[in-house]
Formats: sequence, C-alpha cells, structure tokens
Amino acid sequence: MEQVMTGLPEKIQKHLQGILSSTDLPQNDESLNVLAQNWLGKKELFESMIRSISMDEADHLGLDDKRAMLVLTYSGSLIGIGPNRGEGRWMEYASIALRKDVPGIVTVEATNLQEPVSVDAGAKFTQGSVKSTSAIFMIAVCAQDVDLAEQEKRVKEAMIFLTNAFVKLNQKSFAADGEAPEQFNMKAMIKFLSAKNNLTQKQVKALVTDFLTLAETGILLGERVPLGKIGNMSLKLRPPRKPRVMKNRFTGQEMTIPAMPERWAPKISFSKRLKERAAEMKTGE
Repeated sequence: MEQVMTGLPEKIQKHLQGILSSTDLPQNDESLNVLAQNWLGKKELFESMIRSISMDEADHLGLDDKRAMLVLTYSGSLIGIGPNRGEGRWMEYASIALRKDVPGIVTVEATNLQEPVSVDAGAKFTQGSVKSTSAIFMIAVCAQDVDLAEQEKRVKEAMIFLTNAFVKLNQKSFAADGEAPEQFNMKAMIKFLSAKNNLTQKQVKALVTDFLTLAETGILLGERVPLGKIGNMSLKLRPPRKPRVMKNRFTGQEMTIPAMPERWAPKISFSKRLKERAAEMKTGE
C-alpha cells in the first residue's frame, strides 16, 4: 500500500498502517489519510494544551521521578499519570476508540510504573486492565518545583479537555454526517462523568441536578455564584424601558416593542482564563 501520509514521522506512518488493519475502516489509502489527519489534529491539541497549563516536553522519566505526566502515544492514545506520593499513582487511559483490540477509556485508582517512561517505548503498569501501551511519542511534565497537588490538578484538567476534544475530532474524522452524537448534551456528559469517576449514571445525574438547583437558588437569592474556571453568575438590575417603535429588518413593517418595568436578569461573567484560552483558538475551526 502506497504511503500517502505526508507530514508524519516515518515511525508514526508505519504504526498507523498497523492500526488500520485492526479497525473496521476500509483498507485503503484514503483511510490512511484520514488516520493521519486525525493523528495530526490530536498532536496539535496535545501541544496546545501543555503550553496552556505550563508543562514541558521530556524524553525520559525515571522511576524515582515523582512528577505527574501527560502522554501521547504513536497511536494517538492519551494517558494521564498522577504523581507518586508514596502510595502509588492513578492512571487514566483514553484510546483512539477505533481499534477492536484495546479498551476505550480506563481509569485505575492505584497503580505504579514497572519501568522508566521513555519516548519511543511503551509505558508499563503494575495494576489495572491496561498493563502496557503502544510506544510513546510525547511526554509532558511540570517543572520540578511545582507542587505535586498542582501537578495533579493540571493533568486531570488536561485529561478532561483532551479526552473530549479527541472524541469530537474522532466524530469529525470517522462518523458520517448526522451520525455523531452531540458530545456536550446532558446525557453524554453524565455518561462521561459516570465512567470517569466510577459512579452510576443515576448517582451522577442526581449530583449534577442538585448542583444546578443549588446554583440557581444562589443566583435567585442575589448571591454571586462561582462556576469554577468558567466564571460567575449573578443577578443584574435592569432599568425600566419605555415603549418604542422598531422596523422589522426582514419585512420592513413597523412594530411596537412594549414597555418593560425595572427587573432583575441573570448575568454571567466569564473568567479571564476562559477568555484568554478562547482567544488562543484558531478561527475557522
């Protein structure tokens, strides 16, 4: 089969050719091109994320290195590995979701590395359903002076974002128009949180419902309700509005907008961090 995956390192080209045979995709050059573009998209997302949370690339981490890490494999799988605080590490694994021979998303609460982690070699773990991975393309870690709790926070944040971003990229690459489900409706998010936190969907739905009810209550009581990294919600008093005549821009007909009394209205203030990250995104995607 002719190699058509330009722009990829040769080792990744060969690996993707092997992956294609374990998928239900047509065994042709067009499928290889789709896999290649999908992999490049994941690499770009990975690099953008590690820049935004101040993590650096590393070629090798020894067993005595306690830092948390974020890993991208040759196949485009994503691995988050928690810091070693003396009682082992946690591990999250998200595969490319196309292969029939590997699980989709796996969370292991307590495991350890069997050997040092290095680029161009697979990661090996002592516990969990994923004992080893395909060869590693990129490793990201925090600086040595970053607190382990902060490192854990950054890696968990990155895993949530990248896992969902990779899913949407897979949908765009491999699903026919109209077949891909909406990833961020309530049902899909509850399913994701259920799998990620080892809870039933019923338990997650109850927690999310209670959280939203609590937030709504706080807003209606006049409190400024924080929404984490998103920002804050509150009420704003809008002044009374006089009736006015406007022209319908489609029909040209005049219509009267009725007067409105003084009233409270919900308001959301987005965080500086969210605004900055949104501004960094490429337009047209």
